[in-house]
Amino acid sequence: MNYNTKMNFTFESLKTSRRSVINLRKLYLEHLNSENHKDSKNTKKDDIDVIIEECINEFEKSLLDNLNMAKAISYVWKLAKYDVKDERIAKAMLKLDEIMGIDLVNSEKYLNEIKEKEEITNKSDEKYIEAEKLLEERKLAKENKEYDKADILRDKIAELGFIVIDEKQGSRIERKEN
Repeated sequence: MNYNTKMNFTFESLKTSRRSVINLRKLYLEHLNSENHKDSKNTKKDDIDVIIEECINEFEKSLLDNLNMAKAISYVWKLAKYDVKDERIAKAMLKLDEIMGIDLVNSEKYLNEIKEKEEITNKSDEKYIEAEKLLEERKLAKENKEYDKADILRDKIAELGFIVIDEKQGSRIERKEN
């Protein structure tokens, strides 16, 4: 898609774009907060400079190709999704962001604002409160090795419009995207 292509606006595509920017910000912060070069045994770390150079070059070529932003952004995502988290990737993403204007440098601030707004909304949301209770029950079921019960509780949480995200530090719920 380039600047000559007629775009089809929908609120659904706007919502999808918002979610994509949030995810890009999260990935940027993962790279930024990583401990780079700690594992010298990992050969992928050696490949990072090559990947960065390739993505920056392809990003620039895409812009020169009739401002093909869709293709250019695909190289930003290639960097963001690189499985070895490294601060050099975050720096490269910032360089590309000078052109995109997403303001990745303020990602933490934006993500915190979104989280605060969600917390305010959730405090008065009966479904959220119910889902939190079910999440706590699910935690106890898993601790007691009652995995069938835990699965049923996950399904009940989903029926309320939330997904369960299991992380190292515990489980949490997030509202499903419609």
